[in-house]
Amino acid sequence: MNRVPETKFSTITNKYPSHRDEYVKGCWKWLKGRRADDSAEGLWRVNDKLYDLTSYVNRHPGGREWLILAKGTDITEAFEVFHLSSKPAEVLQKFYVRDAKEPRNYRLTFNEDGFFKTLRRRCIDRLKTIDIKAHEWRSKVIFDFFLFGLLAFSCMSVVYVDKNIRFMSAVAAGVFACFLVNAGHNFIHKKNSWRMYGCHAVMVNFKEFRVFHAMSHHLYPNSIYDLETSIYEPFFKYLPIEKSPIRIFFNYFWIPFVYVFGFHGALAYRCLSTLQIDRKVDRQIFYLDDLIGLCLPVLMYVVGNFLSSVTALEVFIAWNIIFCAASVTFSVIGLNAGHHGTEIAHEGDEFKSLDFGIYQMAATIDRYEANSNLFMILTHYGEHILHHMLPTLDHSVLYNFRDILEETCLEFKEDLKLISIATATIEQFKQLKRTEVKMLKDTKVE
Repeated sequence: MNRVPETKFSTITNKYPSHRDEYVKGCWKWLKGRRADDSAEGLWRVNDKLYDLTSYVNRHPGGREWLILAKGTDITEAFEVFHLSSKPAEVLQKFYVRDAKEPRNYRLTFNEDGFFKTLRRRCIDRLKTIDIKAHEWRSKVIFDFFLFGLLAFSCMSVVYVDKNIRFMSAVAAGVFACFLVNAGHNFIHKKNSWRMYGCHAVMVNFKEFRVFHAMSHHLYPNSIYDLETSIYEPFFKYLPIEKSPIRIFFNYFWIPFVYVFGFHGALAYRCLSTLQIDRKVDRQIFYLDDLIGLCLPVLMYVVGNFLSSVTALEVFIAWNIIFCAASVTFSVIGLNAGHHGTEIAHEGDEFKSLDFGIYQMAATIDRYEANSNLFMILTHYGEHILHHMLPTLDHSVLYNFRDILEETCLEFKEDLKLISIATATIEQFKQLKRTEVKMLKDTKVE
């Protein structure tokens, strides 16, 4: 295929997203763009109907934040994917206001005889035979272990006299911080619980996590609506567009800086965003629960001076080493988690179908090692395809649906690809220089 210039088009929508090309384009800009583009008229849109869920916000079983964040947007994909029973649809009808004036912006489909709905029905039937609570305690124990490890190694990084031990303890704490964030991701998708605050260890608010991950990336992976792709674009351009040799060079040049200072950059991004919001219209960016992230350096200072003697500067340095180690670990795992590669579909590539499930299959790939056990599944985003199809299910039960996924893939003649983590890493680096869109073999765009 020929090289494709960086034009304003989208494979899965009719409009190019507002605010996407602005330099500071975090979660709140993404939501602002959605409110401008989705023709939801300040309400909640599902398919071509508008609903006023204002009186239901505080009763939403998953937590009020989901509905507050999504107000004024089209929530069709989220509604279809996040719910695994017919009850939400029955409740929704009570809040119907009127039909939307404009057609839907999104072209993804949820046909009853399509891949996604077929897979979903089969999984719901299987789910009735599974005791979720008998499994999910394992995810909770692993999360709690990571939290304990983070706190223990963080305190060790300021207590020991030997600088080498301090440094290694800070690095170990950073690895545990990353694992805590990754394991906490399991709880971000579910109804509110204290474990959803795991991401606050690296100063990422859970509301922000839900926007850029659950509401953006999960529903529109590798598209121009995927914040986990676009937010890296000042440094990495993963989409197959025309890239000059200089642009490709800088794609690789920025790698060590982004990997090391990624979490610092995310915090700086939020600070810059506060300078651009319209306080009469936009929602706040910093919240009282952001202070949770500061509990770690405070604990380090208190414990450090109780068991030894440490200055605020030493705590600040150790805390930043933890941040950097966490960022490196997170980048190595997250950027190679099965979305970026030359054989994985990105914006501009052609799809066999815009059925939501087939779209997810084309934009996601599983890795052998990440699927091997629950520890790896939680820390390395394992059972990745099933997680994209059933995001609100605990990771500890996903293996129960593997045979259903395989059966559905055979029925719809979809390839269920598996690669190694090493191959995924190599492919991610190769994707940074890809400039050509591709036709999927024996497929035709609908």
